[in-house]
Amino acid sequence: MNRERQQARTLAGIVIILIGILALFGPSVSNQVEVWLWIGVLLVATAAFGRAYSLTKETWAVIGAYATATIALLIFSVTQLGLSGVLLPTLVMIALALPFAGAWYINQQQWGLLIPAYVFVVIIPIFFFGDLGDGGDAIVPAYVMFVISLPFLVSALVRRQAALLIPGGIMLFFSLAFIGIAAGLSPSILTIIVPVGFIGAGVILLFSGWTGDYRRKRKL
Repeated sequence: MNRERQQARTLAGIVIILIGILALFGPSVSNQVEVWLWIGVLLVATAAFGRAYSLTKETWAVIGAYATATIALLIFSVTQLGLSGVLLPTLVMIALALPFAGAWYINQQQWGLLIPAYVFVVIIPIFFFGDLGDGGDAIVPAYVMFVISLPFLVSALVRRQAALLIPGGIMLFFSLAFIGIAAGLSPSILTIIVPVGFIGAGVILLFSGWTGDYRRKRKL
């Protein structure tokens, strides 16, 4: 083990021990003192993990720095800024999405990293649907179906793969059905929209199969 890696692990070990000691003895002091002790120790840990990364350039150090900084920010926001309600889970979702978005930005060939980032971000509006009253019961599933369909529809257009329109189209039909219910239509609309969606998916499959077979024959 080289000297830099040994120093990095020593730093990580020290801050982990500090966190363990605080977790063990923190409850013995007042709540306000304990809060500031946690914030201080977590910020020290952030600096230590940052230093460890500068020595080794290893991923674990970045994760440690980000995690401790994020937790310190959440504790400060809740206890000192009074963050509550939908703002707290919103901040948590943003904090969860950022590492994946950042990792994709560094290595843009890894498109899979955008999937968890997308999921965490699209969850955020759901926290605000509680103020919609009775209509929110239909708006939430409509929104969920739409955000599920969106990646399929975009990929179908970008990659020109008709097969991706099938799951995207079905989810979009569900979304439109729930929007209709929220607008005052009868819930029985689902008995119309869902079959139509499946029929449309079948037509797309048949059409793609016919056109593919025709193209193969033309090449022969």
